[in-house]
Amino acid sequence: MKRKTKIKKALALALALCLVAAYFPMQASAEDTGTVTITSQDDWDKMNYTPGSWPQTIEIQSGSIDADRYVYSNITVTNGSFTAGQNFGMAAGKTVEVTGGTFTFNGNPSGNAISDVTVSGGAVVNNGWISSATVSSGTFTNKGKIQGLTLSSNGTFTNEGSVEGTVEINGGTFNNEADGKVTYPVTMSAGTFTNRGSVKGHITMSGGTFQIADTSSVLPNITMHSGEIKNSTGSDITVNINGRDNSLAANASVDKVLATPTDLKLETDNARENVNATWNTVPDAERYEVKLYSGSNPGTLLKTQTVNSSSTSCDFTQIIKEKGYGTYSFTVQALASDKVASPVAESESDNPFTYTGPSGTDVTNDNYAWDYSTRTLTIKTDDGCLGWRSDADILGTLISDDSYKVVEHVAIGTAVTTLAEKMFEHCSKAEDIVVQANSVTTPDSWATGIPDNAIIYYNGNNITSAQSYECLVIGITDGQVFKGRTPDYFTVYGAEAWAPTAWEITGPDTAVSKNFIENDLNTYTVEQNDMNLDGGKVGKYTLTVTYEDGIKTSIPIQFTILKEDGSGGDPGTPYPPIQQYTITSSADQGGTITPLGTKKVYAGFSASYDIKAAEGYILKDVLVDGNSVGPVNGYTFKPVYADHTIHAIFEKKAGTDPENPNNPENPNKPGKPGKPGKPGKPNKPDDPHKPGKPDQSGDKTKPAGSKTDSDTDSDAPKTGDGNDLLLWLALAAAAGGAVTVVAKKRKQS
Repeated sequence: MKRKTKIKKALALALALCLVAAYFPMQASAEDTGTVTITSQDDWDKMNYTPGSWPQTIEIQSGSIDADRYVYSNITVTNGSFTAGQNFGMAAGKTVEVTGGTFTFNGNPSGNAISDVTVSGGAVVNNGWISSATVSSGTFTNKGKIQGLTLSSNGTFTNEGSVEGTVEINGGTFNNEADGKVTYPVTMSAGTFTNRGSVKGHITMSGGTFQIADTSSVLPNITMHSGEIKNSTGSDITVNINGRDNSLAANASVDKVLATPTDLKLETDNARENVNATWNTVPDAERYEVKLYSGSNPGTLLKTQTVNSSSTSCDFTQIIKEKGYGTYSFTVQALASDKVASPVAESESDNPFTYTGPSGTDVTNDNYAWDYSTRTLTIKTDDGCLGWRSDADILGTLISDDSYKVVEHVAIGTAVTTLAEKMFEHCSKAEDIVVQANSVTTPDSWATGIPDNAIIYYNGNNITSAQSYECLVIGITDGQVFKGRTPDYFTVYGAEAWAPTAWEITGPDTAVSKNFIENDLNTYTVEQNDMNLDGGKVGKYTLTVTYEDGIKTSIPIQFTILKEDGSGGDPGTPYPPIQQYTITSSADQGGTITPLGTKKVYAGFSASYDIKAAEGYILKDVLVDGNSVGPVNGYTFKPVYADHTIHAIFEKKAGTDPENPNNPENPNKPGKPGKPGKPGKPNKPDDPHKPGKPDQSGDKTKPAGSKTDSDTDSDAPKTGDGNDLLLWLALAAAAGGAVTVVAKKRKQS
C-alpha cells in the first residue's frame, strides 16, 4: 500500500513539473529561435506578444496577410502577400526584407515611416513613406515617398511618386514615370535610368545609360564622366551636359566625352614673380577654358581665359596682383568639336592658393603695429625694426618686393634706441618717417630703400637732412585743398618730451573739438567719422592741435573744401557728403559677431569684425556676401567701395545638446542612418510599448486602430508575461493536489 501511495505522489509531482515545463518551451519558441513563421491570417491575428517578448524576426511564408498594428520585430517576406495598413508601424532599428512574394505598404506618406526595405526578390509596392530602400533583384513600385534608394544588379525600380533623398544606381533599371519626381542628386555607375517625369536633382554619370523618353519631362543638369545619354523622344532636344548645352537629335545618343583635367595647381615660380595655373594634358582636347576665382570654389569669377591645347598653363600674375590680398582658385574644362566637353575640374578646395601681400589686416603686438586704413607702420621696439618684415599679416607671401610698397607712413616710437640696417628696404612708397625719440643710434644703411622725396622728422641732431619737430600733424597739410571730398584722417605725433592734448576744427557752420586720450606711443589718429565734416560746406577750415611740455603750444593748419570741379561757389552752398556704404553683420544662435547689425563705412575705409563661438558651440562657417570664407575668427573688409554682408554660422558641439539626434546621450536617438541626403530610421515612440503615448504614467493613449490589452481576440495567457508563470505554477499545484486527494479517498474506501 505504501508503495502505491509513493507511486501516486510521484505521478502528481511529474504532472506538476510537466505543466510548469509547458510554459518555458513557448517562451523559448520566440526568443531562442529568434524567428516566428506566419502562413495564414489566423497565425498573424493570434500573435499576442508583449513588448520585450517579440521575436527577432517574423517570417511570412505563405497566405495573404493584412497587418495594421505596431510591431517590434523585423519582417521577412519569402512567399505569399503581406499588406501593411495605415496604422502599421515598426520600432526603431526594425527592417523589412523581401526575397519573394509581395509586400505592400499602404501607410500615409506623412505618417509613420518604415526605416529600411531590402528587396532581393518578389515585389514591393509603396503607397506610404519609406526612409530608404535597397533593390538588387525583384521589383519595387513607389507611389508614395522614399528618402533614399540604392539600385543594383537585376532590380527594377518604378517611380510614380517622389524620391526625396540621394539615389545610387549601380545596376538594374530605374523607370521615372510621368508623375514621378526625383528631387535629390543621382549617381550612376551602371544600369539604365529612363525618364518620363521630373528630375531636378543633379545626375553624375560614371557609367550606365540615361534615357530621355518624353519631351515634356523635366531634365536635370548632368555631369558625365562616361556612359551614354540617349534621346528616344523622336524629337530634337537640348541637354545640359558638363555645364554646356548640347543638341541631341531625335533617337540619337552620345557617349564620347573628354576626360577630366587632373593635377590642378596654382603656384608661384622660384623667383616668386609670377603666378601660374597648371594642369595635366587631356587626350583629344583642342583647347581649355580656364576660370580664375577669388575665394574657394566656386568663389567670385575674376577672369575667363581660353588656352590652346598645346599649353597646359595659364598666367594669372597681373590680375592677382591687382586684386591683392586673398584666396584664389581656378577651374579647367577640356573642349573639342567632336566630343562632349569634359567635366569641370576644380583646384583643391582644401588647399587653395593664398596671396597675403599686401595685407588687409590690422596688426598690433609688443614690437610693431600696422594700420591698413592709413598705411601706417609703427615701430615700438628695437626688435620691431626688422621683425615686421617677416609678419605674414603685413606683407605675407610675396610675389615680388613690390608688396613692400604698401607702407606709406612710418612712426618710430620713443622706446626705439637703435635703427636697424636696411629696415625699410624696398619701401619705395614711403612718404614720411617720424622718429619720436630724442636720441637714437643710426647706422649708415638704415634708410636704404626709402625714396629721396620722403620726409624724415626727428627732434635730435644725428640724422642729416631730417626736419625738426615738437608736434607733427600728418594727413592734413597747411594750405591743402580737398576737391569733392573731406579729409580721410589726420595723425598727430608728439616728440619724446611733447604730448598732444587736444584738437579742434572750425569752419562754415562747423566747430568740432575733442581731447586726446594719452597712450604709450604718443601717437593719435583721428578718423573721418570723428571729424564730422560729412555734412559740412565748401569753404575754409582751420585745424588746431594743442600740445605741451609745461608750455601749451598750438599748431594752426588751414585747409579748404571745394566742389569736385574745383569751384568754391557760394560759401553757403552745402557740400555733398562723402559716399558711404553699408555693411550688415548677423550671426546664428551660438555665438557673436562684433560689431553686430548695420554699420556705415566711408568709401576707401576698412571695417573689421570679430567672431566668437559661445560655450558649447563651434563656428561652422562665415559667409561674406553669401560666399563661404571658412570658419575664420575675424574678417576685414579692405577699402570699402560697395555694400557688403557678413554672417556667422554656429552649431552645437557634438554631445552637448540632449535634443540633438546625433548625440549618443539622446534617448530618442534615431536608428541606422541612411546615406547622405537620406534620413535615418524613425525614432522609437516615447512609450516603449505602443506608439502615441505622451508619457509612461497616467492615461496611456494608443493610436487609432492599435490593439490594447483588452482588445485581444484570445483569452489565453500571453507568452512572456510574468503573471502567466504564476498562473501555470498554480495550475500545476492544483493538479498535484487533486491527484493526492483522489489517492487518499481511495485509501479510505
